[in-house]
This record gives sequence, structure tokens and C-alpha cells, in this order.
Amino acid sequence: MLVVANERPYAYLDENGELAGAMKVVTDRLASDLGIEIEPLTYTDYESAYQAMQDGKADFLLNMFVDPEWGEERGLVQTAPFMVSGFAAVTRRNGMPRDPVIATLDNRLAKEILRHHFPEREIQAYPSIEACLEAVRQKKADVTYIRASSAQYQTMRGGYPDLVASGHLSLQKGIAMAVPKTGDPVLLRILDKEIRHMGDGGIEAFYAEENARSLRERSAFSYFYSYPQYVVLAIFAIAFVSIFAFWRYRAMRHENEAHMQSLIDHDHATGLHNAEWLEREGTALIARDRVGASERAVVVLRIVRPDVLVGTYGREAVISFF
Repeated sequence: MLVVANERPYAYLDENGELAGAMKVVTDRLASDLGIEIEPLTYTDYESAYQAMQDGKADFLLNMFVDPEWGEERGLVQTAPFMVSGFAAVTRRNGMPRDPVIATLDNRLAKEILRHHFPEREIQAYPSIEACLEAVRQKKADVTYIRASSAQYQTMRGGYPDLVASGHLSLQKGIAMAVPKTGDPVLLRILDKEIRHMGDGGIEAFYAEENARSLRERSAFSYFYSYPQYVVLAIFAIAFVSIFAFWRYRAMRHENEAHMQSLIDHDHATGLHNAEWLEREGTALIARDRVGASERAVVVLRIVRPDVLVGTYGREAVISFF
């Protein structure tokens, strides 16, 4: 079996060079349901894969866009589609101009699809999804249309901080298998029957699990890369609130300390300074002027019940007397 593996998580090669992604799920399901061993032969571009099929290097091609005429030109007969790929636009965060330049993968079918949907726009071809995204990032292009799963994966990882995927699908294309026209027609019937049997539930479950795993593995730094303006704004907001809270705490503390010191230094009944205040301030005065201290005297009028005097003569009269 031949597989085009050039997009993660749709179809890609893992660190061991083995097939991984949604197409690995389909391959395992085929092998399980048909009770056969399938050896995947992987290519990274469709044109090489088509040529390999014409050269007889595989019995069938696992993934190609649904286009019977396109397959016919390459000596391939397509099955019914076993899944539908939605394509989303990826642009810079400030959007795209009215006549954008489009970046796409360097294969003729992708170009034909985009020319059909956007006949008046300039289209530039790049060898990989990452190259398309980098072209948009560096303003060589304004938008690229890639699988929604790939767009979500690439933008969520934080490697392209100034790019954003659209929230809706710009176009959809079915994905089908294909067998050589010169091959055994029984194989085509077997694959069509298996497609009707397996449905697309397994692929949808894989994508859901892949999205959940991406969220779990996403680092805190990737949020900063993806949303730098919001993170910086949040940092400033937190800093402002923290500084304001600290200032308010210090002000309230000073107010409370001043109030408590006033209670300690003043007589409750008369409101005049008391012995505590005299001892503190007098000590400080003597310490500042030790020479003149000998010429000063302290007269203490100790009133045991000042509240009685205030109650008898009135607060103002007692204060004036003192």
C-alpha cells in the first residue's frame, strides 16, 4: 500500500520513520478487517506517489483527493471517498488584503483546486505545509489553505505566533483510495465494501484524541507565543492591581498605626497628651539638646480621675485650666 505522508496529524512519519496519524488508523483498520498484513510505502509528495503507482510499486494508493478524471489521467481508478477533509485559511493576525497571494503545496491538484475556487488570485507553490506557513508569516504570501486539523495543530503549538486559523472551513474535498487500472478489479470492490463497513468514526475519534493531547502537551510559553498582546496586557493588569493593593495595604497600615499611637499618647477624657507621650518626646528632646536639658524642668500634674473633673466643670474648662 502506498501512502502520501506529509501533514501532521493527517499523515506523517514519526521519529522512527514509521507511518503515523489518521492514515495509520485507517491502515490498521484495513489490516484488521481484511485479515491481511499491509506494508505501507510512504511518499512525501503526490506526484512521486502517482509515478510509483504507475511503476507498479504498490497494489493500491491509500489517500488521494476525489477526482476521477485526475485519477484516470494517471492510470488510477478511485474508490468511494472514505473521509472528507475540510480546509481552513491560515493568515496573519491582522487579516489579509482584498486580493491576497495564496500559498499552497507544490502539487498540481492543489493548484487546480485553488485556481477553481479563486481564479483571479496569485498562487505560489511550496514544498511543505511548514513552508506555506512560513511564507505567510514572512509576508511572501497572505493566506494558505491547509487541512483544518493541520491548521489547528500548527497554530496551537506556538511555532507561528503571528498566524491564526479561521474558525470555518473554506472548502472541502473527499479522500479516496485508488488502484491501478491494470490491477485486479476485485481489489477495488473489496476496498469499496470495506469503506462502507468501517465508516469515519475511527478517524473522528483519532482527531478528537489528537486535539485533546495537543492541549495537554501545550506549554505555557505557547500561550504567550499565540496571544502575546493579551498576555502582556494581563501582566500589566496584574502588576497594576498588585501595586495598587500593596499601596492600599501600606496606607491602611500607616493609618491604623497612627490611630493606635494617638490612643496611646492621649488621655481619653481630656484628649490631652499623657505621660506616655511625655516620656517619649521628653527623652527625645533631652537627647537632642543635652546642654540645655539642665535648664529645663518637668512639672507633672497627676490627676487620678480626670473624668470626674470633666464631668464636674466641663471638658473645655479643664483643658483651659491645664
